Amino acid sequence: MPENIRELLVDNLEISHNDVYVLESPHGLSGLWPLYNTVERHELKDPPYKQRIPKAFKRAVTPTDFFDAIKNGNILLHHPYDSFNPVVDLKCRRARSAGTGDQTNPVSRGV
Repeated sequence: MPENIRELLVDNLEISHNDVYVLESPHGLSGLWPLYNTVERHELKDPPYKQRIPKAFKRAVTPTDFFDAIKNGNILLHHPYDSFNPVVDLKCRRARSAGTGDQTNPVSRGV
């Protein structure tokens, strides 16, 4: 690791030179999470991102509501920015209603 990078870490993280360990091989990025979670510099961290639910699904409660929303037009879910929860909820409802034999429910028919 170049000396200027070590100095940058020491200065910005307000740590001592003894807290910086130089490894010969690259360190996995997952190993940085403990550092991120340990350092109490909230001004350097982005606030947690809150996913949004597409407008078409905001009022959908029953599986029929979901299919009605889809009939009105295509709905693009841009994961991870749009919440995937409406799709997961629909699948859960389908699993619960699969054994009921309710043929009026489009979900139980495998639509």
